[in-house]
Amino acid sequence: ALFFGVMSLMKSSGAYAEAVAAARQDPDVRQAIGEPIEEGWYVTGNVNTSGPSGDASLAIPLSGPKGAGTLYVEGKKRADRWRFTVMEFQVKGDSQRI
Repeated sequence: ALFFGVMSLMKSSGAYAEAVAAARQDPDVRQAIGEPIEEGWYVTGNVNTSGPSGDASLAIPLSGPKGAGTLYVEGKKRADRWRFTVMEFQVKGDSQRI
């Protein structure tokens, strides 16, 4: 139960939601794995927030009808707004990142 609680907290974070939304809008990600883009259940990393500040480092599995991969995200929340320093998608089986 604790494991699913932690997964739920990470998935409900603003960093997670914004990153997945950005990946779904990216034409290169859409071309690589197809649409619709679905989120995997096993997210790794961490999200720490305190009011309008925080930081996040996440690896989010995504898949589509043409393939799957991992969205890597690092960012900071300042003044209640997430700013990402890393947002890269790696298609499974490919060493290059989008």
